[in-house]
Amino acid sequence: VFVSADNPLVESIARLYLTDRAKHDEIAAEWTLRFAR
Repeated sequence: VFVSADNPLVESIARLYLTDRAKHDEIAAEWTLRFAR
């Protein structure tokens, strides 16, 4: 599945990605550690 910031699956995540990439990456890393075990 190809998802881009211009056609997001979850709008709030795409907005964060476009406006605050550092915070987006921080949250993504936390969720990966928490849920990808």
